Amino acid sequence: MNVQHGRGSQVAGRIMVAVVLLCSATAPQHLSAQAEAIVNRLAPILAAEDARDFQGGLLGGALVDPDTLVRRTAIRALGRIGDGRAVPLLLPVLSQLDLADLHAETAFALGLLRDSTAVGGLIAWLQGPILLRPTAVEEGILALARIGGPEAALFLGQVLRDPTVARADSGHRAFGAAVREAWRLGRLAPVAALVSAANDPATMGPAIYGLGRLRAKEAGTVFLEAARATDADIRQDAIRPLTKNFAHEAGLDPTAVTSTLRRAIGDLDPGVRINALRALATWGDSTFAVDVVPLLDDQLVNVQVTAATALGQLGGSRATTGLRRILDARRPWAVRREAFLGLAHADPEGFRVVLSAWSASTDWRDRATAAEGTALVAPATLASFLTD
Repeated sequence: MNVQHGRGSQVAGRIMVAVVLLCSATAPQHLSAQAEAIVNRLAPILAAEDARDFQGGLLGGALVDPDTLVRRTAIRALGRIGDGRAVPLLLPVLSQLDLADLHAETAFALGLLRDSTAVGGLIAWLQGPILLRPTAVEEGILALARIGGPEAALFLGQVLRDPTVARADSGHRAFGAAVREAWRLGRLAPVAALVSAANDPATMGPAIYGLGRLRAKEAGTVFLEAARATDADIRQDAIRPLTKNFAHEAGLDPTAVTSTLRRAIGDLDPGVRINALRALATWGDSTFAVDVVPLLDDQLVNVQVTAATALGQLGGSRATTGLRRILDARRPWAVRREAFLGLAHADPEGFRVVLSAWSASTDWRDRATAAEGTALVAPATLASFLTD
């Protein structure tokens, strides 16, 4: 076989994957000649993709190849190469009924390109009279969210208000996909529509996730309510945004927020506990340390690490007592590291007491952490670490 060597073993390895696919789909008596012909057509496509080299003639021709694998490979290559000149090559694929198997792949590739010239074509495709497969609809919505811009944002907002706007949606997937992906639009995201979706049990999860990614202040009370949801993933996403700055911007009652966080650090789900610790730490109130110290003994190391970090930010005598206890105990190194750095934040004098032992340790990780802590407490003395 005349396999090209554009990027050596990487391309060759991907060619071998294609050969395996052909072996599983082709009768043995027809395998040799057919496989060799197809692999020889695949090789330059994969080489162009790996080199991020847009070759319009090669890739455009591959889109009309009689073999589905070649067409699919070309579509993926056009998306991954990332050249906007691929848009006019890909959009016509969406209008070809005989290529329905490739519609989702094509929409995905257009989303990777993030070229605004594809928005109009994608919207027209989703609003067309021909019913589409559910996966194609979902990839079309995702592509629009990834590309973004006013036109895409307007359409996704319309879908959230009236799902029938996507006439080609035969599987009723456009609304759910819009709820799930609208956060990608950033400041153009239809926040009000997402808040409405968050109040619907069927779409609460993705809506809360999206609103959390957006840090949408309009969703402040929604987050507080969702922090009590039965679904742990929803609780995780609802707790994450409840920082001090967010609560102030959203006009939330500080007592209501911190009470929610203090309850959440005792949640059965470790992800909720971790997110609650991170959010509570931003409040910088040493009185919360009494709630956090017990989590230094949590059954999961990741929770212990986060608790130590939070205590360093909260400060106060309870925090420093807990951190010093961890330093003197047999704990995983990651926990002791965070306790050591926590002291640098909360108790510089206490940090200096234990600094010499870390600076003189035979473990380079301890010495590196000592340098990191010193940068916080006494940056003028960092030069001593340069000779390590």
